[in-house]
Amino acid sequence: RLSSLEKLSRVQGLSDMGISCFEYLPDRDQLFVGYSNGNIDLIDENGIYNLSDIKRYSQITGNKQINHLLQNGKHLCLSTGFGIVVLDPDNKEIRETYYIGQQGNPLEVYQTATDGNYLYASTPEGIRRAPLNDPDLVNFEVWETWDDVPEPGAVYPFMGLFGQAMALVKEGDENDILYVKNGDSWNILASDPDIRQLRISCQHLYLIGGERILEYNENFQLSREITDYGFGTA
Repeated sequence: RLSSLEKLSRVQGLSDMGISCFEYLPDRDQLFVGYSNGNIDLIDENGIYNLSDIKRYSQITGNKQINHLLQNGKHLCLSTGFGIVVLDPDNKEIRETYYIGQQGNPLEVYQTATDGNYLYASTPEGIRRAPLNDPDLVNFEVWETWDDVPEPGAVYPFMGLFGQAMALVKEGDENDILYVKNGDSWNILASDPDIRQLRISCQHLYLIGGERILEYNENFQLSREITDYGFGTA
């Protein structure tokens, strides 16, 4: 298992620079590393396996950045600068690509989430969704704009499912806002001038800001505020 501490860099075997997505997959005991140019490394006890298909794909000339990873069954849904890429980590191959912009054009996807019924995608044009088990997710016409959000048309760069509740971060001019929908209504859980990430792990929700981390329990109660990371001074 990946149990020892080891420094990895391009010198030690990573395939690229500019890491944009980093996730540990516990059921696979595997690290996923995505890069700003679309390159991918899968790391396990057997070594580092590079998947450069997106990076090398010449028909995509714009943003190829890997923004986010969602594990959906045996597949990985990658949010990228042009759409959603479905990766089969067992066979180490790309299965499908979803271009969900108007008329099937490329559209950046910041993150994806699923409630078991729909696959949701946060984009610069709001949140899109499609039935999770639709066999034709490659067809842009099955994707609809999800208007049941606090402010339709706003930008929601971070999202996730916390228990049965959907959590969204809305980008604001002065403060970013964390909304949670538990039941039929949206409620403001927190605000911060610089929300940089939303993480859900071990029955906790973590809101990561520029100067603090807020930890919420499964009852949506603030259980910890972290402002000192213990790094000391140089």
